[in-house]
Amino acid sequence: MNSFEIKHAVMSYFRFTRQCLCASECLNNDVMIITKGGITIDVEIKINKYDLWKGEARKLKHRGYKSKYFNTDYYANKFYICVPTNLLDEAEKWVKTTNNKYGII
Repeated sequence: MNSFEIKHAVMSYFRFTRQCLCASECLNNDVMIITKGGITIDVEIKINKYDLWKGEARKLKHRGYKSKYFNTDYYANKFYICVPTNLLDEAEKWVKTTNNKYGII
């Protein structure tokens, strides 16, 4: 499964099952979701270990999510990392290391 197929599945679920607004490649994320209640969700899709650890580490948004001056006008309210099942253990380690408030899809 490649990242395009995963992105399609994530967007399909949130758009048609959860009835949310979805955008692909919005700002600095793979999928941006806005729920009926106005909650914004940032989803990053990772298909290999290197991209998970090195690719995401370069992004400044992870420092923003940790900041006590968290700006909800610029950053999404929730952040999820979406990985294939073979990368699930590695994703759990990454979440614990980076920010334990992140979710995994």
